[in-house]
Amino acid sequence: MGKVIDLTKLDGAHSLGTNFSAFVLGDEIKEALEKLLDAVKQGENIKGSSGYTANNLFIDGRRGSGKTTILLTIKELLENNFKVDIPEELEPETKKELRNLITELKKYSFQVVDSIIDTSVNTASITFYFLSWLKKQIEKEYESDLELNEQLHKTIKIFPDYLKSCDKTCLDMSPDGDIEEKLDQSDLSFRRELFKLIDIFLERKSYGKNSFIVLFMDDLDISFPPQRIQKILTEVFMFLSHPKLIIVSAGNYRNLVDILTCHVHNKIDRETESCLSLDNNYANIAKSFLEKVFATYTIKISPLNYTYFMSCQIKHSDEKESTNVKNFLGKLGIFRILDIESTPCKILLSDLSLREAILILKDVKNKIQKESTNPENPFIIDLCFTDTYCKIKKINVPFPFETRIRAKIKDQYKENEIPFIMEYIETINQTKTENAEKQVFLIWLVESEYFMGSFFPLLSILLLKQWSNKSVRKFKFFDKLIDIEDMEF
Repeated sequence: MGKVIDLTKLDGAHSLGTNFSAFVLGDEIKEALEKLLDAVKQGENIKGSSGYTANNLFIDGRRGSGKTTILLTIKELLENNFKVDIPEELEPETKKELRNLITELKKYSFQVVDSIIDTSVNTASITFYFLSWLKKQIEKEYESDLELNEQLHKTIKIFPDYLKSCDKTCLDMSPDGDIEEKLDQSDLSFRRELFKLIDIFLERKSYGKNSFIVLFMDDLDISFPPQRIQKILTEVFMFLSHPKLIIVSAGNYRNLVDILTCHVHNKIDRETESCLSLDNNYANIAKSFLEKVFATYTIKISPLNYTYFMSCQIKHSDEKESTNVKNFLGKLGIFRILDIESTPCKILLSDLSLREAILILKDVKNKIQKESTNPENPFIIDLCFTDTYCKIKKINVPFPFETRIRAKIKDQYKENEIPFIMEYIETINQTKTENAEKQVFLIWLVESEYFMGSFFPLLSILLLKQWSNKSVRKFKFFDKLIDIEDMEF
């Protein structure tokens, strides 16, 4: 049985709860918990004040992939001592692995920092935020603990002033004021005292178990201005790399590399630049820095491919009954006409983020409901998938899709050309047809009066972009010359 896509929740991130393994992203959450356990085992026997080791997790995915949902689910599991419901439909081996994983994690004690830090809007220093939380916990639970409070006051006393906050312009990150340069002056002592404070605090919280602190950060790659991203990562590496302080972050790894690459490029002077070998270019320096911060604990969220998406189950309501995605989409008029297993449909329904998949399914659900209440004009609904797809995938094309729907109603009893077109697309896709011949066919398909404003202009553009060679970049759409490169996907 496929993983569940829940349409009952409001739009936006949410915890998948104790039954997370039944849902899409369940496998990624299990992988994150496995790597959390690896990080814990690495850090459990290291004394923090004797050195520092980055021991963090990074959730990598594009916008809408479900990164925040994973953070919220892990946070809830930690706060509830890993109370997990294991679905009966899972494979026996998978259930055994999950039970063993949860049993291992329950051997440790986790102190979770209150809130997930949204680095896209939070302008305070991460170190300042963490120390403020630690101070609050100590004052609340260990007010009479002389050793712990003395270490807290000692740490606060030497806290670097420049780490307290960062205004919206990040003026403290001017070329003459980077953290690395200031750190060289006096602040290694602050890190040593902070690590001692963490050691003493975790000793008090152990209760016979090895104890860890977990801090969550979200939207790491969209912190603005870009200098702030460099500042956050440097803080994490320089001040928060205690082996028993695990920072779980989420963002787009590629975006982070691009931003840090630009930062490195701006910081390296020409003399140094001339000494850089091809194997040690700006991007490699940026990637090396990220690897130092997050070690090897990275979880990649891949887009939903066609086969996986079709196998998923849809949860429509609070009832236990669910619907298969493939059967569900088959209720829509256009997918009754087309073969949903055809190459064009596979192209359209692949490479989707979880958010895109949910929005498509919700919009299709609304169309099916409209179709059932409008039996007299079903053809109006048949060719309306394009508006859903273009809106959700944010495709911008130079001509409208739905302009001819009403005129097409008059043709609904005529012989249907669609099966012929779909068969021909399959034929030329599976043979060694020259690109030029494919383009001639697709240009005809785009310009064809039969399909003006329907599903096929969109389909044609997608196929044209895939099949076209580099020498052919333009085609004529009626009286307008269209440049393929101008179309945003």
